[in-house]
This record gives sequence, C-alpha cells and structure tokens, in this order.
Amino acid sequence: MFHGEHKMTDRRDYLKTVGVLGAGLAVGGATGWLLKEAGGPTGEGVSTGGGTLRVAHAYEPITINPNITMAGDVWGAQVEHMIFDRLVDVLYDRTGKSIVHVPMIATGWKNEDEGKTFIFDIRQGVQWHKDYGELTAEDVAWNINDTVQQQRARVSVYYFVKNAEVLSDYQIAVYLEEPFAPFLSTIAYQGMSVIPKAAYEQIGHEGFGRNPVGSGPFVFKEWLEGDYVKLVKNENYWRKGLPLVDEIIYKPMPDNFTKTQALLNDELDIIDACDYKDISSLEANPDITVNRVDGWNFDFLSFRIDDLLAAGEDSPFSDVRVRQAVNYAVDRQEIVDNVYYGYARPTCLPLMPHDLGYTTKKYFPDRADLTKAQQLLDDAGYSEGFSVTVITGNKSNLLREIQIVQAQLAKVNINLEIESMELGAWVSKYWIPFDEKTFIMSHGDVDRVTDDSDSGMWWFYYPETIGWTGLDTVTSGAARLLEEARTSLDPAVRHQKYQEVLDIVIPQSEYVYLVTRQMVQPTRKRVRNFYPKPKENFYQFDEVYMRD
Repeated sequence: MFHGEHKMTDRRDYLKTVGVLGAGLAVGGATGWLLKEAGGPTGEGVSTGGGTLRVAHAYEPITINPNITMAGDVWGAQVEHMIFDRLVDVLYDRTGKSIVHVPMIATGWKNEDEGKTFIFDIRQGVQWHKDYGELTAEDVAWNINDTVQQQRARVSVYYFVKNAEVLSDYQIAVYLEEPFAPFLSTIAYQGMSVIPKAAYEQIGHEGFGRNPVGSGPFVFKEWLEGDYVKLVKNENYWRKGLPLVDEIIYKPMPDNFTKTQALLNDELDIIDACDYKDISSLEANPDITVNRVDGWNFDFLSFRIDDLLAAGEDSPFSDVRVRQAVNYAVDRQEIVDNVYYGYARPTCLPLMPHDLGYTTKKYFPDRADLTKAQQLLDDAGYSEGFSVTVITGNKSNLLREIQIVQAQLAKVNINLEIESMELGAWVSKYWIPFDEKTFIMSHGDVDRVTDDSDSGMWWFYYPETIGWTGLDTVTSGAARLLEEARTSLDPAVRHQKYQEVLDIVIPQSEYVYLVTRQMVQPTRKRVRNFYPKPKENFYQFDEVYMRD
C-alpha cells in the first residue's frame, strides 16, 4: 500500500464547468457535442502573486520544440508545457486518475461519422507571444497537417489521422482513417501543443527549439546553456488573472542529493524528485511540503526474444519457462520496501487501477516464490542456472533496484552482470527501432505517454512498435485484440479486450513488471497551489503562487 497522502483540491474553475460530466467523456463515443465550455477558468479572486519560481529538474532540455521533444526529451517537455497551450486539457484526481478532458484552445468538440471526424471550436481572442497575432483555426489545422506531412516526432501518437481542414476562422475538422478511442488523450498531452505557423516558418524547425513561441501562461525569455531556462509571465494570457508568478527559472540538477540540499538551503522552490529514503524527513521539516501522487509508470525487466533473435543467436529467455522463473523469483515487496520506502506498490501489470482492462488477478506474486522459480528452471534445463548481462540506466533508484533484483535472482542461480550507463546511453539502446535492439536483458522504467490504457499496452506488445522486444502476439491473437481495443468506442468492449490481452501476454513474461512508484515533488512551504501530476513531464505552474 502507498503511504497516506496530502489532500488535493482540483483546479477550481474547471471543476465548476465540467465536474458533473464524469470520466466517460475521456472516450467520447457519441455523436453530438461531447463538451461545450460553460465559462473560461480564470485566476480572478486570487489577491497574491509575483516573484520568481525556481525549479530544479533532472537534465537540461535538448530542445523546446514540441515537434522534437516527443522523441523522448522529458525535460524539454517540462518547460514547453508552460509555454504552449494544448487543444484539450486534462483534469486528475488525487490517485492520478484522468477525470475528464476539458477545454483549452478548443472550447468544445463533437465527433461524427462513427468517430472518424472530430469538429473543434477554437477559442477566440487568444494571442501568440511576441506579437505574432491571434491564434486561429488555420494555426491549429497547420499543426496537424504539418505533423502528418513532415512526419514530425509527435506523429507517433497521431494514429489514423489523415488531415485537418479549416471550416471557419474558429473551427476545424480532423479526419481519421478509423475510429480511435484514445484520440482526445493523445492531443491532451505533447501530441497537440499548438505552435504558431508564422513563427515556426520564420524561425525554422531547428531554431524554434531555442526560441519557442506559444500562447501559454509563460513566455520564453532566455536559455543560458548549462545553467538555466527562464520564462516570464504572459501579461495577455487568455485565462484572466493568470499566471500568478512573474517568472520561472528551470535549473538542471541530475543529482537528487544536491537539489534536495539546495531546496533545504532555500536556493530552490520546487524540485522534480528526491531520494525516496529522504521523504519522511522532508515531510517532518516545517519549511517543506512534500507533494505526492500515484504515478502512471512502471519499473520493468525485459528480454529480447522470438522474432528479434538473429538466426543462430541463443538466449535462455527464448524459453518462456525461464522468463516465468524470473517473474516468480523477483520479490516486488522487497523493492517497494527497500528502494521506494513504501512510496510505491508492487505490480505485474502495465496498467494503472483506473485503466480499462485493469484487473486484480495475481498472475505473479508480490513475494518471491523460489520453489516455483526453481522448478521452472529445472523443467527448462537450467537447473545449474546461467549468467547474463542486463543493461540499465544510472538513475539512483534504478541502480538500487537492479542490485536487489541481482541478489534475488542469484538465489536460483541466475547471475546478473549489471551494465550501468548514463540514462541517455540506455535510451539509445532501448527506445530505438525494434530491429536495432541488441540487448538480451534490460532493466528500466516507463512514464506513460497518455492516460489511456492503449499507452500501456500497444507500445509494448504490438509487433514492431518501439517497446516491442519480439514476442509473437500475432499467432496468439493478442495483436488483433489490441487493434480492436483501440478502435472500439465502447468502454466495456475495450475493457474486456484488454483483459483478454493480459491473459495472453502477462504469462508469456516478455516484460516482468516490478513496481509502480509515486511521483514526489518537494517544495518550500511558501509555494502554494502546486499539485503534482502523475506524468513525469506534466508540471502545472500557472496557478501557483508564493506566500510566506
């Protein structure tokens, strides 16, 4: 179980507008207006404001261009989230569950043609930063068409999108080849950060990442490489009265201890993470608030198998019994206790409790079953065990975790040789085209792209996707079920199909899921109205203010 959590109040004015609508709109299967905005959320009534918000995040951005950051630049995405508005926004409850998709640049939308056409009304009067004029339907349609035609990085979430058409100055149509249930989820995140056409064409694709222009609550000011990125308040933001602070300074700090000390010394206001062992002492500090939320993430082991093994290449993990032995030999509860100090929960699934398809079925235990693991190895002909190299990134929690897993698997004579590398190097070996993968065994973590179940299933089990490591899901029928689940607009149908997929793929143990951890962002006590999001790169500072 997770530790008890602080009370969260959802974003005030959005709830007044859409709180009664419920979570069903996240799928949106019916024809007719799915959502029409009753009144724009604002910051009116908040009497305090001003000051500089100093934020530490793990690494410096590679770029602040939404057309590029989708390829894996989490830290660029953190910054751009405050520069750019999205077509649709998302509300959460305190468990990290997506409540509903709500208006942002789109004030309302409906779908037609059995889910293959979406009509969006575009908010009037929204101004681009730096005197680039008013945001119109032409800008929004251009974003979609440019992404598809130029195959920008974010096209990876534009499944079935054919094109967009301008219907009027403030209305567009988006045409899909097939119904796509997660469509609103994909455009509520990085998939639809709206870029001004004129600025992008003037500045250029590469240059835009160093001089971004958006319509969001903060305006890009400067980037001193290796030191900070500075944003300043958008005085003309469409949400009247927001933002509440004058500027944000993002500082790259990869070491958790260093940034925690900087927070304690009042050199920072918010840090993106801390060592889990320090949470209890930080919570006891009267000058600090520890903000926590259940994350949309999972730590995992994975194996390159089946279709991705070269001719003549041998791996003990080709035998499903060996993979299952690993799933029985790992002790997930020990990881929760000794890596995350209780701020995580054991899991053997890629889904969160709020997801369609989630089940409480225990495919594999939280505590190790070494007898079962050894029997499987005996049956597979590995009674004496074997040695194998596992690659992992150098995050402190991952290093501690893989060392614990190493000791756990040694009890059944599976000897792990840990190859630790800088996080970017690990990404370049793992999150790459399927036919370029060379590892036999890997260890890492995943922060889900969207709130939809598709994000936790498709990218890991559908053949030739970036997370797929070789499991034959075509013969088993799992691939077909994944296709049907994402194109059905009936939540009950999707739920059933995802559960059928789990019954096929989880016992196959292509992935061994370990834990889901909490997202933890400590702040100085004077930082008010900041609530963490379940996604690593989805900070929200427009309603934050500071009061001693």
